[in-house]
Amino acid sequence: MQLTDEMVELAKGHSEICTIYNDEYVLLKKQMPVDDAHLDEYIRLMEKAQERGINLARIVDFRLLDERCDTYGGRKFSQGIYLEERAPGECINDEAIWLKPDKDYDYEEIAKRYLHNVISYITELEKRAKASDEVYDKLVKDYLGLESVGLEADPKPSNFFFSESKGYTIIDPIPLARKGKMKEAIVGEIWLVIFGFGLKPLMVGYSNYHFLPEDLNAKLVSYGNAIAAKVKRALIKNGVDEDLVNQEIAKNQWRYIVDNQPTEVVDLGIRIAVTLQEVAKNEQKQVSHSCFFD
Repeated sequence: MQLTDEMVELAKGHSEICTIYNDEYVLLKKQMPVDDAHLDEYIRLMEKAQERGINLARIVDFRLLDERCDTYGGRKFSQGIYLEERAPGECINDEAIWLKPDKDYDYEEIAKRYLHNVISYITELEKRAKASDEVYDKLVKDYLGLESVGLEADPKPSNFFFSESKGYTIIDPIPLARKGKMKEAIVGEIWLVIFGFGLKPLMVGYSNYHFLPEDLNAKLVSYGNAIAAKVKRALIKNGVDEDLVNQEIAKNQWRYIVDNQPTEVVDLGIRIAVTLQEVAKNEQKQVSHSCFFD
């Protein structure tokens, strides 16, 4: 597969970084973490990682653009249009809902949006919780294995896609900068790439507000604990110190254990909480077939 003029114009015409081209490929309009002189080598390392069995979506063709970005110490990174294999599945989206404490809202509409975000997050965690120990062992091996070809994972939730058929696929790795330190790195980073930044919140002013109906809260904790147990076994199996793993599990439980505490903006928090309870009850009646409202 090669880039065509039509593909390049399609990508340039979109405001988003990623344009889905078809079921197998995406078009990326972005900077790559290497300069022009090292771009071919960077792509070759991605191919090498794939050849070693690492679940990685590789770049198959590119065209450089004239724009350059003098960032990261003044180095010029390769700005272009890239044709990349499409990673199967979904990544974790951390979009929040932002509210102003001094403004009035349609609380039912806000509650519905919030509940939709919550259910989307929990649904994705449910899929990940049902994955086998082998899937998490593979993720850890791939994360660590990139070092052998001179790459390392860029630990952003958007760079790790999960599908029930293939497990985790890594996209957009970066040149290796932490040689010999990846076992120390993965134990703290793996929670971010799996769970993202936690449950998508309501942001009321600068307060991070969470409130979950009891049944959803129970599912969130159950799926989170199941994933954590599998990650723990995979990390230990691949040589990471058990005490360190336990410490990181404790640090990262906030990503899936929510305290139902009102926001500092108490009046607004109470109004949202009451409305959310009512919306959840109505949704339960309407979608009683859903796994969340059995």
